Amino acid sequence: SACYEKFEEIQRSEKVDKESINHPRSIFKRLIKFLKDKPIGLVTKKDIRGFLNSGNCKETTKRSYLRNLNAFFNKLKREGLSADNPCEGIKISSVTKISKGYEAWELYVFLNECLEQKKFRTLTASVFSAFFGLRLKESTGLLWENMPDIENSKDGFIDVQVEIAKTKRRRTIYISGVGKSWLRIIRRFASAG
Repeated sequence: SACYEKFEEIQRSEKVDKESINHPRSIFKRLIKFLKDKPIGLVTKKDIRGFLNSGNCKETTKRSYLRNLNAFFNKLKREGLSADNPCEGIKISSVTKISKGYEAWELYVFLNECLEQKKFRTLTASVFSAFFGLRLKESTGLLWENMPDIENSKDGFIDVQVEIAKTKRRRTIYISGVGKSWLRIIRRFASAG
């Protein structure tokens, strides 16, 4: 398409790296195939939404497509090759669908079984994962010494050290709510022996 060739020409003149030119090309080819013979200047929001929902794509892929198409249409608009950007105002849902999760009652039963069997390490790791979003390696690497005074403080923070963090960056996790209550229970039972 002449519009996409113009887009690539603009990208090259702005000294955009090769990958940033090649990646949108594959997305654009899919869009052209989806639109069949419809001219780019007549593409609507409905067309863009239809394109984004046409494949069996994950939400992150749809966001990537939308981001690239948005850049494409913004440049066309700036160059006077398109009256508007049909991507403007389109939002991709950030809801993540979990194929097999646990119901709240199943988690409660599991946590109680760990407590009864005195599996405090498993219990603690599970609480950190379920209530605070820590990864397994992070939650099993935490030590009680690194935790705030859960019994006496209103709220607290836990530092996930660089050595155990997946991202190799220190993270601070806010401790509150039901998860904090579970940590109090674990600490009481663990100290009682």
